[in-house]
Amino acid sequence: MIEEYKKEKSTNLTINVQADEINEIREVTLEKNSTRIFKDGKIFSANYLGKVENDDLKKNALENTYGSLEFDYSLNESVVNESSFGKKLRDLDVVDLTKDLLSHFQKSLPDFIYSGKVDYNEVDTNLVVSSGIDIKQTESSVEGFLIMKRKGSPNIMDSALGFSIGDVNIDLSSYDNFIDLHKKFDNVVDVKSGRSPVIFVSEKDFLQKFSQSLSPDSYHQGSAYYSDKLGEKLFNEKVNLVDVRVDESDGLFNIYDSEGEKLSPELPLIENGVFKNIFYDKNMAKKYKATSTGNGKREFNSSVFPRAYHLDFVAGDKTYKELVASFEKVIVIIMAGGGDTTSNGDYSSPVQVGFVVENGNVVGRTPEITISGNIDQMMGEDFIAISSDKFYPTRSHSFMCHMNIIK
Repeated sequence: MIEEYKKEKSTNLTINVQADEINEIREVTLEKNSTRIFKDGKIFSANYLGKVENDDLKKNALENTYGSLEFDYSLNESVVNESSFGKKLRDLDVVDLTKDLLSHFQKSLPDFIYSGKVDYNEVDTNLVVSSGIDIKQTESSVEGFLIMKRKGSPNIMDSALGFSIGDVNIDLSSYDNFIDLHKKFDNVVDVKSGRSPVIFVSEKDFLQKFSQSLSPDSYHQGSAYYSDKLGEKLFNEKVNLVDVRVDESDGLFNIYDSEGEKLSPELPLIENGVFKNIFYDKNMAKKYKATSTGNGKREFNSSVFPRAYHLDFVAGDKTYKELVASFEKVIVIIMAGGGDTTSNGDYSSPVQVGFVVENGNVVGRTPEITISGNIDQMMGEDFIAISSDKFYPTRSHSFMCHMNIIK
């Protein structure tokens, strides 16, 4: 019998912003405890929100025979590590960060009303397994968003921005491109249907089909769009996509997965256009005669399942500004949600917030348009480039390709 105990203590400070003002500061501290007992080829589990003794968790787990899972793979041994990431902040530091962010946008774009929230998180995690695992990790990070409403607008929201960082130091100049676009928000430009270069600055819903192919069951059972394509060159040689585990500046601190598997900072998924990896935890690796990729993740009240940490394209050679200046006209996508990808890989989405840039100069905002393309072509013959810089202070490089514009 092998016993596993996971304890997570977290403190979350949330600062809510409503109509240009901080209207609430709330702090919540939680302790989450869980266990998995490996016995007689089965996993028995239990969890508890709050303080609890390990003996009580073990007792509850062994009594939970209805929820037991099959188990026939080996566990890691002799994994001992203690680490700390991020910068611990005082409440006042987080308040000052929020005020600075809010003030920056109020001065730069005074025609908008701002609401949203900033979250500061401190998390202490301890994973102990009797097979020889003892991993302690402390991490601190800040993330948040602002929803923007144009003054006098009938809409609930007209645009939005976000961030995710490992400390209190937000480089406000990293929002310069976003601000330049929104200074032309009121100028709605006539956009004709046809082909155009399009740049996704952050949101990349067109990757849904590829992401589904990273699930081992979907991939190996033939139901994924890219089933049986591992090792093949599918896309442009300049397309490189990774699963980011560690990037301290952006608040990503995953050095071990939930099974004690040591992680590399990045897992290549597409490398020079070649489909390189899908996700495995230990169970799926055993099932499909593969090797764990360290993507075994679980919440305190769930079983382990292979999932992504953070998908992003590898930086290219040119900045966002250089890319949009290299074409006569470019459609810049800030928000495009609610779209879908067919079984043939055809992607289509309405654009909620988009802008027109001509020869590097912001002309204005797009009217209601729809963008469409095929995922194979978007990352293949229609691919243009990945930006070398990030549009927001978060780990996300811009993606540029030719697409169909439908007015």
